Amino acid sequence: MRRATFGLAVVIGLVAAFVVVPATSAEPSVSKMGGGADCGDFSSQAAAQNYFENQGPGDPAGLDEDSDGVACEANPCPCSDGGAGGGGGGGGGASPPMKTEKVCGKFVGISGSRVCLKKTTQGDKLKQVRDFRFRGLPAQCENGVKPKVAGKRAKIDGDGKKFRSRRLSILGNFSGVDAKAVGELKDGGEKVRGEVRVRFRNDADVACDTRDRKFKVS
Repeated sequence: MRRATFGLAVVIGLVAAFVVVPATSAEPSVSKMGGGADCGDFSSQAAAQNYFENQGPGDPAGLDEDSDGVACEANPCPCSDGGAGGGGGGGGGASPPMKTEKVCGKFVGISGSRVCLKKTTQGDKLKQVRDFRFRGLPAQCENGVKPKVAGKRAKIDGDGKKFRSRRLSILGNFSGVDAKAVGELKDGGEKVRGEVRVRFRNDADVACDTRDRKFKVS
């Protein structure tokens, strides 16, 4: 009986030695890390991108250094949204890379005007517009004055094809400002078409309006 008990103990010991305990994921979560994460906390670019997209508005952790919508580009793959991982190769079927480029144009029929923006696209989808700026937009005031208006918007989110903002910052000593910009991608994302309208009261407290002015950017 002693010999049988010893043999059974040996068998149990060998079986236990080969039992593999599944590893738990070490990736940090948004709730655990708050805004204190950095790229070194993530094992891959894809993990960092997932955290970046779910942490809320802005980039409090500073994971997107060049503000192109791609987090921790130097982290190794697997990669998400075309992140430029520095270690392994990405698998087939990956999403198209994100691309940010500055484009400029003008208001239709208004010489000396200028409209510029940085568009971030993924394939033919518009993700975001940054640094939307314009100048030389003529307005008509009720007292006959015709000022030219300039304005800007730091960031406008896109919905795939279009962008819209009613919070443009207008340069000048104006009050009661109501300013909007709308636009959309054309020709497979190569061009942007839209319009701007600004209504305000000038320094003489007179109502002024640019009316809807179309712009073309490519």
